[in-house]
Amino acid sequence: MSPTKHDRFYFDDGNVIFLVEETLFNIHRYLLKRDSPVFQDMFSMHSDEGRSDDSPILIEGTKSTDFACFLACLYPSSFGEVDEMHPEEWAAVLDLAIKWQFLGVRKLAVKQMASLTVDSPTLALQIATARKHHIDSWYLDAVVKMCERSRPISPEEGERLGLLETIRISAMRQKLHSRDERFSDVCPVAETATDLRRDNIDIVTPCIMAMPPSTETHQSRSEKSQSYRGVQGYEDKRREEQPAAKEVKKKCK
Repeated sequence: MSPTKHDRFYFDDGNVIFLVEETLFNIHRYLLKRDSPVFQDMFSMHSDEGRSDDSPILIEGTKSTDFACFLACLYPSSFGEVDEMHPEEWAAVLDLAIKWQFLGVRKLAVKQMASLTVDSPTLALQIATARKHHIDSWYLDAVVKMCERSRPISPEEGERLGLLETIRISAMRQKLHSRDERFSDVCPVAETATDLRRDNIDIVTPCIMAMPPSTETHQSRSEKSQSYRGVQGYEDKRREEQPAAKEVKKKCK
């Protein structure tokens, strides 16, 4: 099946063409070079790839829908505004921003995901994403939110968090809610929201600090390193294959 042009991110005046899954994107390399040292390095390798639909730059290991969400941050629908996206889409944007070293997009994705409320059904996604990318303050806030709410951890959330993470957070929830029950029996006058949140953080923080690195954390570091080398490695490959540099394949993995 022939690739199809993306209905939004295939610009007539674009000057670099990417193939993601079975979708072609024609965008402006300036935006990529300006904000990403990874793409700066890739574009420094002169090649005919990316100049036509028949010879696009292949991006492997990425969904076309995720790439489109990422481009929505570079090409917002309205100037000065942020496109509305689901938390799962922001998580995908964050993954790509970190992999390709787009600092501004990374900050935007973190800000959008950090705004989830206590009862958000995607709070588990926030926790898993924050832990994967080692965003400590964001992770702490998300765990405290999950511990504070009355609703228990659902099977779907447990599957996203993983067994070990679910057990850890369940233990913290038990500790927090036991404290609340004892407090209400002794003193029925409620604390201020600020005092309650501070107390909850004081209870949860030592538990988090005592956590050993999870298996998911080690895997994400390894995958992150491999994906980075997938682009940066072309510079080493070019040195090894000189003077045959024109034959080097440029792929964002």
